Amino acid sequence: MRYTEARLTPIAELLLAEIDMGTVDFVPNYDGAFDEPRLLARLPMVLLNGASGIAVGLATEIPPHNLTEVARACLALLDNPELTTAELMRHIPGPDFPGGGQIITPEADIPAAYESGRGSVRVRAKWEVEKLARGQWRVIVSELPPGSSAQKVLAEIEEATNPKLKSGKKTLTQDQQNLKSLMLSLLDRVRDESDSQHPVRLVFEPKSSRQDPDDFINTLLAQTSLEGNTSMNLVMIGLDGRPAQKGLKPILSEWLDFRRQTVTRRLQHRLGQVEKRIHILEGRMIAFIHIDEVIRVIRESDEPKPDLMKAFGLTEIQGGRHSGNPPAPIGAAGRLQAGEGAGRPARRTRQAAAPAGHAGRAARADPRGNSRRCRQVWRRPPQRDQGGGTRGAQPEHGRRADHHHPVAKRLAARARGPQRRSVDAQFQGWRCAVHGAGNPHRLADRGAGHAWP
Repeated sequence: MRYTEARLTPIAELLLAEIDMGTVDFVPNYDGAFDEPRLLARLPMVLLNGASGIAVGLATEIPPHNLTEVARACLALLDNPELTTAELMRHIPGPDFPGGGQIITPEADIPAAYESGRGSVRVRAKWEVEKLARGQWRVIVSELPPGSSAQKVLAEIEEATNPKLKSGKKTLTQDQQNLKSLMLSLLDRVRDESDSQHPVRLVFEPKSSRQDPDDFINTLLAQTSLEGNTSMNLVMIGLDGRPAQKGLKPILSEWLDFRRQTVTRRLQHRLGQVEKRIHILEGRMIAFIHIDEVIRVIRESDEPKPDLMKAFGLTEIQGGRHSGNPPAPIGAAGRLQAGEGAGRPARRTRQAAAPAGHAGRAARADPRGNSRRCRQVWRRPPQRDQGGGTRGAQPEHGRRADHHHPVAKRLAARARGPQRRSVDAQFQGWRCAVHGAGNPHRLADRGAGHAWP
C-alpha cells in the first residue's frame, strides 16, 4: 500500500471505536492480505452519507440526511416500533444536502417517496436581492442544488449568450437566437466571487435596475441549473445479503436490529474480559495462600508449569501466569543460577579490578545489566621517550590515541615544561590566554575589551 496513514475526522473515529470489541465480523480484503470489518456499527451511514451507483440490473440513488434528525427518528422508533412513515417524517422532514438549497417539492409528495422507496425532490438555489445605491440592485446566490456548481452555471450562461452552431447548420437555430436575445436583454454581467469565507457566491447584475427582480430570477432558474430534480431510489443490501428497494421505516428498523446485535456482542466481549481477569486473580489468590509451596515447586522443578497445575489444580492460563516469571534466589550466585536456569541473562556485577595503569579506580557497571550507552576510554599518563619527546596516552582495547585531541595536546604541553604553550578556554564570557615564563599574564574581557596587567 502506498499511503499507510491518514488523519481521521471525529465521525470516522466514532465509526471505528467499537470494531475491536467483537461487535462486527471481519472478512478478508480484496487480496486476502488483511482482514477488514464487514460493517460499521455505530451509525446508519446509508442514510447519513447517501449513496449513488449503478450495478448489473440495479441502480441506487440515496440522498444524504441530517445526523440529528436521523438519531431522533431512531430513538422514536426504538420507543414505539409501531410508528408509521408519516409519523417518522416529523423527525426527518426530507433530505439534507451538504451544499444547501431549498426543497420546493409539494409536501404530500415527499412522504410518498419515503413510503415506497422511489421518488424525486426538486431543489432550488438560495439567493437574495442586494440593494445598492441609486436604486441599483443585484442578485447574490449563496447555495446551489446537488449536481450543480458555480463553474457549471457560468458555462451555461456563456453557452446561452454565445451559442455555437449545431452540427450540419450554417446559422443559429431560432431557439438559440431567442435565448441569446433574452439573456442579453436581462443580464449585464455575472462573476464568481467564491472564496474561503464564501464557498459559493455568484453575483448577477441586471441590464437595467427597472427590471422586476422576480422575473429576472425566474429566467435564470429556467435557463440554468440553479434549479433541478434529484431522484430518490432507496435500493440497498440488507442484513440478509440481498439487494431490495426499501422505505424509510424498514431501513431504520433493520439498522436498529443490527445495532442491538452489536451492543449485545460488545457487552459479551467486555464480560469475557472481566471473567478472564477474575479467573487469573483466582489463580493468584491460590498462589498467594500457598506461596512457600509455590516457591519450592518452582525452584526444584525443571518444568514448573505442569507441576503447579497438578499440585494446586490450576488451569493453563493460571499456571502460565505463575511459572513464566519465577522468583530469583537470594544472593549473587543464586541470581546467576536463576538467570541461567530461566533462560534469562544474568545481571552484571560490579568490576573488582580496574584497567591497567589505573589501580584504585573501578569501572562502573550498569545496575540494570545493560552495557553503558556512554562508552568510557581510559588513557595512561604520557611517558618521555629517549629523544626527549612524549608518547601520548594509549587507550584501552589497543586503540591508538588521537594526538589532536585537546586532552592529548595539554598532556604533551605539560610534559615539554618551560616551552611556550597556549591554552584557550571560555568560561562565563571570559577568554584567558596563558603564556610561558618571562611573559606577563594577561586576562582580557572579550565582551567589554578591558585589559589588566
